[in-house]
Amino acid sequence: MKRIILCLALSLGLTTISLGQNKSLNNRQSFKLGYSNTPELANWSSKLMSNNLWLEGNYGHHNFLESGIYLGYTNYTNYDATTGLNQNIQTYISNAFFYGVNTNLQILPLLKPAQEPRLDLYISGKVGLISFVAPKESALSGSTFDARFYMGASYFLFSKLGLYVEYGFSKKVKQNGFEPGYRLGIAIKL
Repeated sequence: MKRIILCLALSLGLTTISLGQNKSLNNRQSFKLGYSNTPELANWSSKLMSNNLWLEGNYGHHNFLESGIYLGYTNYTNYDATTGLNQNIQTYISNAFFYGVNTNLQILPLLKPAQEPRLDLYISGKVGLISFVAPKESALSGSTFDARFYMGASYFLFSKLGLYVEYGFSKKVKQNGFEPGYRLGIAIKL
C-alpha cells in the first residue's frame, strides 16, 4: 500500500511539474539547487571542503536578463592560528555561509527568440560575501569578499524541471586571483 501511495505521489508531482506555462524569460522565476567544488580554500596545502551546497533564485527582467540572490553552505577543516610551531596543531570543523546577488545574461534569446526554450545558455556573474563561523583566533574566521563568473547551461527535461551545469572562475578565499570550478544541480522554472 505504501508503494502504491508513493508511486501515485511521484506521478502526480511529475505531472504537475510537466504542465508548463507558455511564457518567455520575462517575468519568469527560476530556482537552482546544486553542488559546487569551489571555493576550495586554495591557500591551504590540501582541499579541506567537506560539503558545498547552493541555492539560487532568479527573476527575469527582460527576455535576456535575469537577476536574483544566492545562498550557500559548506564546512571545512580549521585550526587555531595562534598555535606555535612547536605545539601540536588541533583541527576542528567550522561552517561557512556564502550569500550575495547574481545576474544571468541569457545568450539564446539574443540569437534566436523562442517562446519557452528547453535549453538555456547563459553567462552568470555573482558578487557577495563568505562568512566563516569560527572563533577569531582560527585560521579562517570573519567574512571575505566573494566573486564568481560562470558560463552555464540548463536543460529542462520537463517544462518546469531540468538540470544545470556551470563552469567558470571564483575568487580564491582571502587571496588574490581566481580558481576554476564547476556547479551542477537541479533547475526549476515557474
